[in-house]
Amino acid sequence: MTDEYLVGVCGIYCGACLLYRAHKDNDEKLIQYLASMGLSRDKIHCEGCVSGDVSETCAECAYRDCAKQRGLTFCFECNDMPCEKIVELAEKRSRSDNLPHLTLCPTNLKTLGQIGVGEWLKQQENRWKCTQCGRKMHWYGESCPDCGTGFFDAVKEAHSLGKLQNWFQKDKRT
Repeated sequence: MTDEYLVGVCGIYCGACLLYRAHKDNDEKLIQYLASMGLSRDKIHCEGCVSGDVSETCAECAYRDCAKQRGLTFCFECNDMPCEKIVELAEKRSRSDNLPHLTLCPTNLKTLGQIGVGEWLKQQENRWKCTQCGRKMHWYGESCPDCGTGFFDAVKEAHSLGKLQNWFQKDKRT
């Protein structure tokens, strides 16, 4: 597996996904939580968005399909960016599906386009680990399960971003 598999087509960092972390870390507590949400243990498996081995919840992703139909790997490569689908993902789905990590997609896509996949992955690797002990964290980890250090999770980050970054609207007008 390459690190590039951890770049979600839509701009999420798959390395912080609950399914990915539960599988990779063999985190029994996280596995039990996901099972309580209706996922069977055998479905808690994923190697990242652009790998050949994605979770059942991501297998029929409209964003992956759209990029593939356009001959692209990632949404940031598209000439139509920013598009209404990504704006809707960040603005509506993040709220309606109670998935605040999706609000990070537009900002992440912009950054990916500016600095490239390799540098972005390095930043995300550092972003999603405990500052004290280095444990890899998931989007909704409020504190490190190993050392108890508080963590700036996706909920806090989404809240700090407030409304979608204006670059989408500005870019649409130019």
